[in-house]
Amino acid sequence: MPELPEVESIRLGLVDLIGNEINQVRAYKTDSLLDPNSLDLSLLKKQTLREILRHGKYLQFILDDYKFLLHLGMSGVLRVNGEIEKHSHLILDFKSGGQLIYTDPRRFGYWNLMPMEHKFPRWENLGPDVLARNFSGKYLYGKSRRSAVHIKGWILNQRNVAGVGNIYASEALFAASINPLRPANSLSEAESRALVRELRRIMRKSIENRGTTFSDYRLSDGKSGGFQNFLQVFQKEDLPCPKCENIITKINQNGRSTFYCAQCQKE
Repeated sequence: MPELPEVESIRLGLVDLIGNEINQVRAYKTDSLLDPNSLDLSLLKKQTLREILRHGKYLQFILDDYKFLLHLGMSGVLRVNGEIEKHSHLILDFKSGGQLIYTDPRRFGYWNLMPMEHKFPRWENLGPDVLARNFSGKYLYGKSRRSAVHIKGWILNQRNVAGVGNIYASEALFAASINPLRPANSLSEAESRALVRELRRIMRKSIENRGTTFSDYRLSDGKSGGFQNFLQVFQKEDLPCPKCENIITKINQNGRSTFYCAQCQKE
């Protein structure tokens, strides 16, 4: 699933569409993608794209009279002027001649078109974005005091902090030397600050490298991201730790793979 750096990289690739009017809307097999309360997507026609916002893993397209909330799910891809494929479910043709194409083989994405005054619960209920100023060591330390859930699970909860997924959780915990099995409320203030610092640093470096591509993720120009070349522990099980040369361990936490160094990240 695309995480914050991948979604932000996609958003940056779409900015040239801002200010353009949508001339035609084509939607196919939208039943599992479109919120049941969403307005009809035909209303997008003749609307001008005014702004593209991101919070965590969600994008919000601001138009003249409406706003469109989008989540890429597991395999969603947004392309500008790309090839229309078998699993392309939404094509927006712009008056300028450009196209925005949403392709999603697994159809786990999410769309919702609403009037401008509407507040999306999925957006409003998110915790602070990793790159927002209100996400701080003080916030993490205070918010986690009553939670005994393991720290990796805590930062994956989008109501606590928006944008972290499996890749960057493992990478940030390794960089901050925090064991992923530790209860969230066991972190000290210093450790909380370190974890926030590493989350921000790693996210920014990933954005600089246009995100991480393993399989489905592609940028709006169809190219792959490059941050997979900088990963320290994710999918590195049985390889030497880059810090101490101890062997990287892979475990399962709530159905998700976690990668860490038991020597550098002691309980």
